[in-house]
Amino acid sequence: MSSRFPQRRPLLFIGLLVFLALGIFLITSAMNAVWHQQSVMFSFLGEGLLGLAAVFLLSRFRWWRVAGFRTPRYSPAIWCLLAPGFILITEVTSIFQWWDYLPGHNNALLFAIFALLVGFVEETYFRGMILRALLVRGPWLAAIISSILFGGLHLLHLIEGQNLVATLSQAVWATALGFLFAAVALRTQSIVPLIIIHALMDFVAFLAFNGTVVPYTPDSGALRETAVEAFVYIALGVIAMRGIRAPDLEPNPGNERDKTLARL
Repeated sequence: MSSRFPQRRPLLFIGLLVFLALGIFLITSAMNAVWHQQSVMFSFLGEGLLGLAAVFLLSRFRWWRVAGFRTPRYSPAIWCLLAPGFILITEVTSIFQWWDYLPGHNNALLFAIFALLVGFVEETYFRGMILRALLVRGPWLAAIISSILFGGLHLLHLIEGQNLVATLSQAVWATALGFLFAAVALRTQSIVPLIIIHALMDFVAFLAFNGTVVPYTPDSGALRETAVEAFVYIALGVIAMRGIRAPDLEPNPGNERDKTLARL
């Protein structure tokens, strides 16, 4: 397989990544259904397999830096991360206040490792490989499709028995956040800050729900809060994406100068 395969066959490449993720998710879901008490272990196994696959693909295609494993390039767009960061800080404050009452506080170390793994896997696949492969179709389309795929992934929680309303709300929120993350990734050429924020968000969720799916139906207040957050993320993503151009983002393999840039 050519090292240029993701850019020459982006839709096929993305389809293979989605097929891989779906396959591993379905297998781990089946295992969870049989050994429900060990659900975190099997989810950990599934994310680990996806992580190993990501490491193999990034090494095979020499895509580590292209996918965003590099020091962030300064852009005003990075300040857009203050929005999810502010919400995260408020949640962390609540965690310290109610630590002993959190269902998952006894497994905090396990959940911290798991959250970092999930952050690495999901950001590498969606803001790393999928977003970069789609750049040949234009930055806006790349950001939109990668965020929709990211949000759609959360619909799979229905298979695990999560409430329909909670799942749809989570999918919409994840799509909006994914769009903002995609814009920041394109502007800064890095996914490292996104991995950290993503991991912290998941860590908070794992502590609150003990690593399981959302067990309740959100009330109207929670749904309004989710809708407001989603609107803010999309608005910030649109602002960050304004004026962005494909030639500024993806090296041209036929140009020697761009080949040099691709190695930076």
